[in-house]
Amino acid sequence: LGITLGLDEMMGLPKVEMYSRKKEDSQTLEDVFQLTNFIPHKQFVLAIDEFQQILNYPQKNMEAIFRTILQKYPNVTFIFSGSSRHLMEQLFANVGAPFYQSTENIKLGYISTPIYLEFALKFIPKCHRDTLVQLIEWGRNYTYYVQYALNLFYGSIKEGENLSLHELKERTLKSHEFYYFSIRKLVSKNQWIILKEIAKNAPVSQPLKSSFIKKTGIPASTIKYNLSQLETKDLLLRENDGYKIYNVFFGHLLAITTS
Repeated sequence: LGITLGLDEMMGLPKVEMYSRKKEDSQTLEDVFQLTNFIPHKQFVLAIDEFQQILNYPQKNMEAIFRTILQKYPNVTFIFSGSSRHLMEQLFANVGAPFYQSTENIKLGYISTPIYLEFALKFIPKCHRDTLVQLIEWGRNYTYYVQYALNLFYGSIKEGENLSLHELKERTLKSHEFYYFSIRKLVSKNQWIILKEIAKNAPVSQPLKSSFIKKTGIPASTIKYNLSQLETKDLLLRENDGYKIYNVFFGHLLAITTS
């Protein structure tokens, strides 16, 4: 909105007029970066989380617009992070993408068990050391899943409960059943079978091998196609040691349920 202050020529009284200003998305975005000009000779660092969401913007060519603007401001260093690996690769590793080879790629690894254990022992008595290690490794050292399980354990101790490791896992998975049933409705029968087999045998390094094909009863060509689809849906994660279920708790549920 724009506002104009002035005098009414006929009445001599103050007047205020409001009007709508339409700007191009690129201009509006650039206005933000121009704020850095007010503090010259300073280096700025702008970190943008979940950057892959730019692919969902309704505006056309948003990637190209953004890249063009960035090149005009050498005093701004950018950190782009995102949780969807295949979409981040689409943005930065695709030859035809505006951001191709415009950044240094850094993969954030897992926090090691000893470091997590040291952190957890600040809040939970040392007598629970073995349980803590098992919970950390059960969460596969992924921050969200480890923190969730440790927080549940911490809360149970505060409440005076003496939960076993099995009870902690059961309570954790129970709270995530909604995700299990919602995903069940979103994937095909073949995709569900593939997910379950990977959950039971993760990591699966050779999903096109005869032994895996035999377990699923699905042809190799169909498996290959569905693996790609499941990666796109962020249900599967492909790492150096093989395929894994992206959501750790979902993977645990898949591995122990029969339906």
